[in-house]
Amino acid sequence: SYEWTATGGTFEGFRTQNLFENVWVAPTQAGTYEVTSTAINGKNRSSRTTLMNVTRYFFDHFQSPNIFAGNGWPGWGRTQAT
Repeated sequence: SYEWTATGGTFEGFRTQNLFENVWVAPTQAGTYEVTSTAINGKNRSSRTTLMNVTRYFFDHFQSPNIFAGNGWPGWGRTQAT
């Protein structure tokens, strides 16, 4: 079986927690996080850790506050001058 740990964020988990793969959901705060997978075979354990660098979410850069306020996409309904 497998165990997954991380210093931040969460795992999708309910379908993949004990499998050789898992979906890590990055935290919203920028930083460097350790994600570790441990393979367990009886009394034997082997772990691998990787560093994940989170800078920002794609949406934070491109989305308008209007989307989060429920007002639709920026510029929706405006006509362009010809």
